[in-house]
Amino acid sequence: MSEKNKIARPYAKAVFEFALSKGDAALTHWSTVLSRLARAVSDPTLMAVILNPRITSQAKSALLLALSQTGEDSATANFIALVARNKRFVMLPEIAALYEHYKSLHLSTVEVELISARPIAKDYQAKFQSVLEKRLNKKVTCQYLIDTALLGGAIVRAGDFVIDGSLRGRISRLSETLVG
Repeated sequence: MSEKNKIARPYAKAVFEFALSKGDAALTHWSTVLSRLARAVSDPTLMAVILNPRITSQAKSALLLALSQTGEDSATANFIALVARNKRFVMLPEIAALYEHYKSLHLSTVEVELISARPIAKDYQAKFQSVLEKRLNKKVTCQYLIDTALLGGAIVRAGDFVIDGSLRGRISRLSETLVG
């Protein structure tokens, strides 16, 4: 496990458990909040502000609270203040990713990417999703991406689970077998 994940895990777990105690609407709310915060700190201009030691933690917290667009949400304000006090703003993308992981485990859902050389027809998308739901025994949310560099076939990614059925992948595996 990476150092970033070790640092982000307690924050993500605490937010997830808090949201879980408040119900499904809170799970969705915190997904939105953490996603906004992660995007915000990924901006190089904002990161320069966050890393500036002359700017107080309170000012940084106020800025991120405004960017979270939650209004008078005391839980979000408390979370941001905690992150500021511990100087963990740069960890927000990892916190958001771990939160989504905990949420999907709880909801028995998995996000899947299907990367293909050409667009997939709608009826095949539905069949693909149905087959994956049966295979993984979870609700599947699919994101269909196009990568013309694949030449043909497709790549399926579901977390650490990857199926490379692309023409490029097949050629690469054949080449490795022949070279030995």
